[in-house]
Amino acid sequence: MEQNEMLEILLEKVEHKEGRKMRTPKDFEVLLRDLGKAQISLATLKRLWNYVPNKHKPREDTLDILAGFVGYDSWASFQQLMQMNDDSGFLTSTLLADDIGVGVEILLKWEPSRVCRIRKLDNGRFVVVEACRCKLQKDDEFSAAWFSVGQPMCATNVVRGGKPLKKDYRSNGLTQVSII
Repeated sequence: MEQNEMLEILLEKVEHKEGRKMRTPKDFEVLLRDLGKAQISLATLKRLWNYVPNKHKPREDTLDILAGFVGYDSWASFQQLMQMNDDSGFLTSTLLADDIGVGVEILLKWEPSRVCRIRKLDNGRFVVVEACRCKLQKDDEFSAAWFSVGQPMCATNVVRGGKPLKKDYRSNGLTQVSII
C-alpha cells in the first residue's frame, strides 16, 4: 500500500472519530481543540486535508499526533498495520472461533500497547487469562466469532464475576493475533 493511500486512510479515521468531514474552517478549529495540547497548527491541519494548497509532505511528528489521536502508538505502527493487509484486500492473519480448539490460548495485541491472552472454552466462548492495559479483566468470559489483524476485537456477552455486563467490548484494530 502506498504512503499516500495510508495517509488518506488516517485522515478518514480522524474524520470518523470527529464525526465530521474536514470541509470548513470551523471543522479544523474543532479538530484542533480536540487534539488538545498537541504541537500542531491550524494551518498544518488545513494543508493535510488540502483545504489550503500544499506541495510539501507532512512531517512524521505531525502524523504521529494524528495516529495517536485515533488510537495508534505512532504513524509507523499505523503504517505497519496497514501493510499487514495483502494486495487482495483480505487480511493475512485471521482466526475463526470455530477453528480454535478448546483450551487453546491466543495472544491478542492492539494499540495503544494493549495485550490480552485468552483461552478458548467452547461454543465461541473465551476466558481472559491475562489482560494488560485494557478494559477486559482476568477471568472475564465473552463470545467472539473471529480475531483478525487489522480489525477490532468484538467481545460480546461479556460476563464478569458471574454477572453479565451491560455493554459489549470493542478494541482498536488488532496488531497481532497468535496462538500460544
